[in-house]
Amino acid sequence: MSDKNIDKSSIKQKIDNLKLLKQNKRHFINLFNIIQKYNSKYTDNMNGIFFNLNELSESVLLELQYYLNNIDYTNNESETDTI
Repeated sequence: MSDKNIDKSSIKQKIDNLKLLKQNKRHFINLFNIIQKYNSKYTDNMNGIFFNLNELSESVLLELQYYLNNIDYTNNESETDTI
């Protein structure tokens, strides 16, 4: 698969939308677990954990995209509890 199949702007938008969900902490932890799983670069401070989508590998982006696509943003529930 190539980067053309990965929509980084959609990933960013869905991550931004997570902030509106009541159970968003669980989802952010799962996203962080994906990033750690691939030993991807991130920074953290008292404001949170930060990563650059442009620096993540295709494998990480695909897994993030899959996870984010399986969240039900209308019911605040996720089809994917943990990865």
